[in-house]
Amino acid sequence: MVAVAPGWTVDENGALRRETIHRMGRRRIGWDYCAPCIYEITIVLEDRRSKALGRLVVRNPAACAAGGGTDGGARKVEGFGEWLSIDEARVLKLEPDQVEARVERSALGEAVFSHFRRIAEFTPEIKPLYCEIMPDHLHMILHVVRPMKRPLGNAIAGFKTGCEKIYAKMGGEGRLFAEGFVDEILSHQGQLGHWFNYLKDNPRRLAIKTLFPWLFKRVC
Repeated sequence: MVAVAPGWTVDENGALRRETIHRMGRRRIGWDYCAPCIYEITIVLEDRRSKALGRLVVRNPAACAAGGGTDGGARKVEGFGEWLSIDEARVLKLEPDQVEARVERSALGEAVFSHFRRIAEFTPEIKPLYCEIMPDHLHMILHVVRPMKRPLGNAIAGFKTGCEKIYAKMGGEGRLFAEGFVDEILSHQGQLGHWFNYLKDNPRRLAIKTLFPWLFKRVC
């Protein structure tokens, strides 16, 4: 059997392929997860179809145009506000380069975000830098500022447990999050800025993929 790096697989033809489904329990072999470093963490919902953390909305260009009317080809539709659901956005027939999007957090999403901001209260070695709440998952950038007594996974498990308790108090049933998490480790100059930009742009990319799925089909 050929040994491959984490995050890669070998297909039936023997070619290396990057994994398209990230394993929640994958960790960098030999890495000290107690050491100071900056991490990007991804956690997904147990039931991703529920979209329990929020709702993806798209900006209506026509609603922002002075005096109404049209803007960039988007039609002004009676009753449509500044931010539209995906179904409403389809009616406007936007072009991909017109898409602006964000996630309107649900009450649960707001509670999870607030809990993220309190991570340092429970794990003083960690400074929370950024959190992007998506409808069915979340991304966090965490800075471990000094050595921890226990690996990072313990702190992530504690964060998830706190969110699960919040979820239960809000009437949720079953588990909120799936097992494990995905981590990215800061390793080179410019990577942190790329993370911030990439995560902030997550809602727009998701909206484009949702509204224009044919743009992402592979052509053989």
